[in-house]
Amino acid sequence: MKTVKTLIAFLWLVVLCSMVSCSDHEESVPEPPAPEPPSITIPSTENLHPSFTSGGGKDTLIFTTTADWNATIKANNKSAGWLTLSPSNGSKGEHQLIIAAAGNLTPDDRDAEVILQCGEVVKTITVHQDFNYQLTLLEDGEVTTLQEHTKGKGINLVIMGDGFVTVDMGRGGKYETLMKKTVEAYFSVEPMCSLREYFNVYSITVISASDVIGENTALSTTFTGGTSIKGNNDKCMEYARKVNQLSGTVRNTPMIVVLNSPRYAGATYMHSWGYSIAFCPYVENNDERFAQIIHHEAVGHGFGYLGDEYDNEHEEPLPSGQANDLQKAASMYGWYSNLDFTPDIEKVKWNRFISDARYAAEGLGAWEGAYGYKKGVYRPTEISIMRYNVGGFNAPAREAIYKRVMQLAGEAYSYDRFIEYDAINRTDVGRSVKHAEQKGIDKTHFIPLASPRIIL
Repeated sequence: MKTVKTLIAFLWLVVLCSMVSCSDHEESVPEPPAPEPPSITIPSTENLHPSFTSGGGKDTLIFTTTADWNATIKANNKSAGWLTLSPSNGSKGEHQLIIAAAGNLTPDDRDAEVILQCGEVVKTITVHQDFNYQLTLLEDGEVTTLQEHTKGKGINLVIMGDGFVTVDMGRGGKYETLMKKTVEAYFSVEPMCSLREYFNVYSITVISASDVIGENTALSTTFTGGTSIKGNNDKCMEYARKVNQLSGTVRNTPMIVVLNSPRYAGATYMHSWGYSIAFCPYVENNDERFAQIIHHEAVGHGFGYLGDEYDNEHEEPLPSGQANDLQKAASMYGWYSNLDFTPDIEKVKWNRFISDARYAAEGLGAWEGAYGYKKGVYRPTEISIMRYNVGGFNAPAREAIYKRVMQLAGEAYSYDRFIEYDAINRTDVGRSVKHAEQKGIDKTHFIPLASPRIIL
């Protein structure tokens, strides 16, 4: 009996130990970790907008994922075959994705997106490749329309360059860039700024054998001493006639020839038929200085047929014979609205501006000295674009330009219409801009540009 009790006690002990052992085992087994949510981590130092030249190339993107990932290409043009990815998929961890672009054999830019995906997480890398510049080179004599008129009959402005070689002629190249800068400079001053809608603007490709002015250039431009320039005017007109809209004639067509040179110079040839050729270098490779030359030469002389208001070339009075020639040209062709030969403010040709109270702040009068002479000829204001190439056009000059635009556009001119337009130049803002420009004038060292050449 004792033996039986002992056996039963032993069995209970075994069961109890077994239960304790199971309990301890269950408590010691760790819970499996929760899976990481899908993610893509790209260091801030990585380039998410790789850009390739037309020659192609490779770019490497470093990133880390917490799960399997894949990369695909979404092209924004017809085909994505020009772009490859290696590798295009992978598992959790740190990776390097090689983005490779083949050479671009087209005249167009190419763009694509690399879509990097891990689970529901998406990262986008934008890829760009430049067009093939060589495939955009223009041929000599090609005409590009830079602007079309939206008002009036359309006034044609023709721009070309000299001293530019074939390599300059691609899209976004030196030639196209300067042609566009010329247009913006031309219309960056009043009244041209407000009257821009009346103009057609054409650029003509002119390819030279040399990029040095004076050495075998297509238009034979040369610097002839001081700030003077001459060129082959007949050749300029020959190129201008390539614009179909001119119908074979350059009559009433202002032309601008941009010289591939930073030299300070400028000269305009004014023809009685209403066409002109303004030779304007890209002075000092500076947009502001270039614009000043364009304003004085191409807008002032070339379109407004204004005279120089310089007075620092000749100490003696303007010779009577030359004064007679100027008066004759003014009478026959309507030129030189900003020059006169009387100091009498009641008789000077811009006297109505002097007597108009709305122009009291412009400093109008009969200021002696113009056309390079200190005496015997008079200008409307102390400072203007036609005197120091800065400071804005004075009221008589603005009127002359406005009047010619109306004439060529087939619209009626009246003093009242001009006054209505010209309100923009009589505001405090307009006057403050002129004043700010005048502060930078170095009168002591200022060098006048060449006098315009008259072709009757």
